[in-house]
Amino acid sequence: MNKLFTLVAALLFGSALTAFACSSVIISGRVTADGRPLMLKVRDESGQNNNIQYFTGQNYNFLGFVGDASRAHAKVRSIVGGMNEAGLCTMSLTSNSWPKDNLPKTGHGSLQLAALGRCRNIPEFEAMLSEWGRPLGNVSNLGVIDAEGNAAYYEFDGEWYTKYDLNDPKVAPDGWRVLTNFSWAGDAEGSGGWDRYYSAEALMKAFPKNAEGKYELTAQDLYEAFGRGYRHEVMGIRSLEDLAGYPYFCDTGMITRNKTCGILTFQGVRPGENPKYTVMWTQLGFPGSCPAIPLLVGEGNLVPDYIWKEGSKHSRLCDKSFEVRNKYVYDKTWNGRLNYFNVKALNKVISCVRGTEEAIRAEFLPRFEAWRAAHKKAGDAKFYEEHRAALQTYWARYLDDLQAAGLQ
Repeated sequence: MNKLFTLVAALLFGSALTAFACSSVIISGRVTADGRPLMLKVRDESGQNNNIQYFTGQNYNFLGFVGDASRAHAKVRSIVGGMNEAGLCTMSLTSNSWPKDNLPKTGHGSLQLAALGRCRNIPEFEAMLSEWGRPLGNVSNLGVIDAEGNAAYYEFDGEWYTKYDLNDPKVAPDGWRVLTNFSWAGDAEGSGGWDRYYSAEALMKAFPKNAEGKYELTAQDLYEAFGRGYRHEVMGIRSLEDLAGYPYFCDTGMITRNKTCGILTFQGVRPGENPKYTVMWTQLGFPGSCPAIPLLVGEGNLVPDYIWKEGSKHSRLCDKSFEVRNKYVYDKTWNGRLNYFNVKALNKVISCVRGTEEAIRAEFLPRFEAWRAAHKKAGDAKFYEEHRAALQTYWARYLDDLQAAGLQ
């Protein structure tokens, strides 16, 4: 514990340098009750005009989180996470543990763009890296899961990478790892992100195991804990309930904060299942004010127009989420900074959006489970058409719920 506070005290000053950062977790299917892996990325960034786009890759079609909605589809050269039709899912995090004297020749965004279009699984991903040879030029942390039970973190040091296999009990005794903006193989203690790391670790340790020693976790459990938990382990804050006596509270060091602009929660499949059953629960904007939308790669583009429409320069979902956040949650500037949130308003916004999500899950999950249980490709087209129509109702429900709560 002394090391924890020594590290955090030394790194609090560096929090400003890592304000545009990310937090993440990967949970191997070997420790989940249903045998399916889970992976989550909380994205923090100054540019908050984000979207999800559908790409036709070299071998596989895929969805990618694009950090600039104003960029034309043909000009997208970088993504920060995504999944393909083979069930390969990726996410990236900035690492501050390596020198950045020279610009990387292969950034983590272009690496993911290539991997999701070309690779079926983690072995093919690693083979692709070998083809590029050394030095790779990438300085970042990547998380990857596939449809064959593989799950790993990769820490890229500019020359090559260090792999952390989540299926190795020595690497992940409990079957999961969390990571923020440092790399264990590099200068971890001098890199920042430790406050969020300790909170993420505490969130995972708080999840119970069943009688068989497995986690009965869902994607909802993860995005609720990481996106709306507001745990700050160093400060002794366990949840938003601990802040009930504060009108405003500073988000410095918290997993979700003013610069948080999205969460991707990947729900993988068991080995042998149809990889198209992989779901990317997407919060495109501030997590407290944006419902998690279940996206699938599908056969053709299923991305609804409120998330991304070719030719548009903004995502309506992303814009609406930040509109609500700015009007109610971060509604005042304190000491020249916009990093104090209105505690009462945040609780109200979250309560409203949770209601929207309950309706989304009530519609989606039974239909999804029936499709998954059928194991028949012949049923795919019908399911996708139903899902395309349902996605539009989610947007309408979100807007209606905001209006009913007086948050329009």
